[in-house]
Amino acid sequence: MTSTLKRILRQIENGCLIARSVFSIAINGRPIKKPISLKKVLIFQNAKMGDMVCTTPVFRAIKNSHPETKVFVVGDKVNRELLKNNPDVDGYIVVDSRPSTLAYRIKRESFDAAFLILPSPDGLGTLLLSNIPFVVAPRLINGTSPFETIGYRLMASFAVRTDHRIGAYAPGEYLRLLEPVGIVARDTTKHLGFSGAAGIAANKFMSDHHLGDHIVVAITPSAGDKTKIWPADRFAEIADYLIDKYDARVVLIGSEHDRPEVESMIKGMRHQPINAINCFSIDEMKAFVSKMSLLIGSDTGLIYVAEAFRVPTIDIVGPMNEYEQPPRGKFHKTIVASRRKPALGLIDNRIEDMSEFKRQIDDITVGMVEKEVDELLPLLKSKASML
Repeated sequence: MTSTLKRILRQIENGCLIARSVFSIAINGRPIKKPISLKKVLIFQNAKMGDMVCTTPVFRAIKNSHPETKVFVVGDKVNRELLKNNPDVDGYIVVDSRPSTLAYRIKRESFDAAFLILPSPDGLGTLLLSNIPFVVAPRLINGTSPFETIGYRLMASFAVRTDHRIGAYAPGEYLRLLEPVGIVARDTTKHLGFSGAAGIAANKFMSDHHLGDHIVVAITPSAGDKTKIWPADRFAEIADYLIDKYDARVVLIGSEHDRPEVESMIKGMRHQPINAINCFSIDEMKAFVSKMSLLIGSDTGLIYVAEAFRVPTIDIVGPMNEYEQPPRGKFHKTIVASRRKPALGLIDNRIEDMSEFKRQIDDITVGMVEKEVDELLPLLKSKASML
């Protein structure tokens, strides 16, 4: 099937979804009936791992305000595993079907309210078809996004809307979605959990590799978006630097998807790191990351997993906007090249100039990362102050 045909079929599907949503609203009314009580709510977040971690403050805010409320999440299969053992999540619905089928599954749960975290025509259409009486959706301000299509704006006009400021700290913007139900929260602390079995597996790996008494640095040299990762040979230099100067134990982590970058990094190293690629389930990975002294990566989801477990991070942000989502605070460092503006945003993710996009990655030097390592590692003894 050609890309043109796929695009045409997609447009037809979107048109049908909009038409069905409008018809549903004509029959059932607009989903703006503020609930008297919040017995059961739905959070729709069908983005990647890092985005889901950054949504966890929303779950906690609901539980803090309404402890008896059941919080359900809609997302992909990977994030279902990510959110297991999170005490703030009571149920999970996987997006593995067409919007109409998914809407039928959601409808059966009888939610009092639903919150769409990021603009999504499919997501909003699904919620409108689900007959949920109160639906809150983001309205983008201070910029535009390819996700905020004409169809999305049309459907959003029927729902309750809150402003999402492009360029602002995304976890804080997500929390603003709760204000129409009277929940005003500003705490953007991330929260994850893991099982006892995963903790045992992580401890066994630490013991088998004699890591207990050392500075242990996890490096993930890949990312879901391969276009924005830092070169593997530079990650290799950083790993050697950590071993030479700090006698650190370097562990390379990631999934099978990340193997090419990991193998390339190992070839460029003088020392032998511990290669833990594809060694852990998601549950075990959470447990293992929680035991690290430091995690270094190229704005990948594991950066945010580390943040959730109060593990210091160095985020080689590259072309991304460093203010929208990367971890903040004394124990979290973000590295960007000199630039007039980021080449890529969280929501406004169109690449206008590919040469500038690549420059913002290539201009980050090994020395820039070494400088942050030297500033951060002496602070690790005071890491307990974060907890």
